[in-house]
Amino acid sequence: AGHKYVANFKDMTQVNPGSKTSRKIRLICEKPDEWSSVPEMLFSQAHSHSMYHWQHNDLVWNSLEQLLKSTAHGHSNGHPHSKCPCMQSVRIREVWRIENFALWHGYLQHIRTMELLQAQDEARTGELEPSVGILDPSLNSNVKV
Repeated sequence: AGHKYVANFKDMTQVNPGSKTSRKIRLICEKPDEWSSVPEMLFSQAHSHSMYHWQHNDLVWNSLEQLLKSTAHGHSNGHPHSKCPCMQSVRIREVWRIENFALWHGYLQHIRTMELLQAQDEARTGELEPSVGILDPSLNSNVKV
């Protein structure tokens, strides 16, 4: 069962030696839906700059601002030199998302290991889900772990 192919990873093509039919290799990889990088780019991230993607979504920016403002404390005599009160007026200027395939898969593997350990200890507290998204529920991913 199955067919044999000759793969050329430099050109990302595969050839059926019997029929001589050639086609592009189709890469399927487990990645968040929000990522814009195509699988070919994720598997060959030779340059770190290819991992950075500018987020131009106002909803993401506003959610980050809301998160920062909600976690900042007000001015206090106990912490007169604290810079936290300035977070109340924070404005996000840019957001860059990192799409690092190796790091992402390391993160997923860590989650799977934690779930296995919890199951072994019978201390399961529910599904662990990658932290993709912020305050707005519409930003949460349906990433399957």
